[in-house]
Amino acid sequence: MDKVKLTSLYGDLHSFFTPSGFEVAIREQTGNDDGILSNVALNKDAASVNAFIQNIIVGLSHIEGLPTTEDILDMRLGDKYCILIQSRIFSLGNILKFTYEWVPGATPTAYEEDLNFFVWDYRMPLPKPGDPDYFSDRIKNYPVSVDQVYLYLTTSKGKKLRYKYLDGTGEQYLLKLPDSHTNINSKLIARGLEYQMDTTWITVSDFKLFSSREMGEIRDHLDSNDPQFDGTIVITDPQTNRTQYVSLIGLHDFFFQRGI
Repeated sequence: MDKVKLTSLYGDLHSFFTPSGFEVAIREQTGNDDGILSNVALNKDAASVNAFIQNIIVGLSHIEGLPTTEDILDMRLGDKYCILIQSRIFSLGNILKFTYEWVPGATPTAYEEDLNFFVWDYRMPLPKPGDPDYFSDRIKNYPVSVDQVYLYLTTSKGKKLRYKYLDGTGEQYLLKLPDSHTNINSKLIARGLEYQMDTTWITVSDFKLFSSREMGEIRDHLDSNDPQFDGTIVITDPQTNRTQYVSLIGLHDFFFQRGI
């Protein structure tokens, strides 16, 4: 990417490497982007966030030209959230301040998160537990090329399987899924799990083909090789020590910080 030319077109840019190892150049968030993010019609199925990412990217090292909608949907989820967090840091700063109302009508409790902890210079190995820079909730890197589509495994009973890294399309599937149809196997369907019969790969739609032991092996493989980052953090009520899961991306102050 010719950063000098890009900078002259888009103003100040921020370049970084994603968990898949490709370089991204993004521009600063603008008022037009605020409009996209707040568009109610686009807010379903993460469409507004996908459109936002597509708009702010001005260069990708692994494709020519600007990204298409399909490029964003094909992006691994860790890369997508890395871009979102890097954009927020670049445009609004690394400290995310927000409040949470534990009791309706009571004074909200103030919190803050340093978003720098969630991303890394992915040209370098991730810190391990015990290292000074280790952070358990950091977006993990992908140990394979961005061009590698499938992950492969063979169960203890000899069944050969493959699945895709979770991407924007898989995320949309999970977001659209009604609560009544969501279960422990949904994340496998979202990744397009397939099994091999002779030389043909067949999409798994019925899990009675696998024993409980094999299902455990499949889930362990997925959790080890494609851990899902969704930007969820845990906050604690200082009065009662009660805890609550909160989505960083879902907070109003992530994209539209108040009191700057």
